[in-house]
Amino acid sequence: MADTASLSDPGIVLSGPWTGGWSCETGFVSDLLVRCGRDDQGALALLFDLLSPVVTSAVSMSVEPQRVGDCVRDVFVDLWRDAPGYRAGPVSAVEWIMDRVATVSARLDRPGDVPAGLADAG
Repeated sequence: MADTASLSDPGIVLSGPWTGGWSCETGFVSDLLVRCGRDDQGALALLFDLLSPVVTSAVSMSVEPQRVGDCVRDVFVDLWRDAPGYRAGPVSAVEWIMDRVATVSARLDRPGDVPAGLADAG
């Protein structure tokens, strides 16, 4: 099977060691988000490995270069925090994630803002 299908397409079955044997009948990314909502840290790791290049690229278009790493980290922290509220539906999982990218990018784009991870540490 060719691995050219969209990651958010329902009914696509992806296979390989990186899937952890997870079924992809309702969309691989959607399944990972649901698993994150159930405190599955392995699902978060897979989601990060799969989407961090896309998130990094999107973030780098809207924030200063020195803040890209903070922003990417904050996106995945927000995903982990918000995942229990994720419901598959009219908005694809990737769109749901990219909405968080836009939110975090806007938050870090304001002068004087401190990245969430650093603000929580203080």
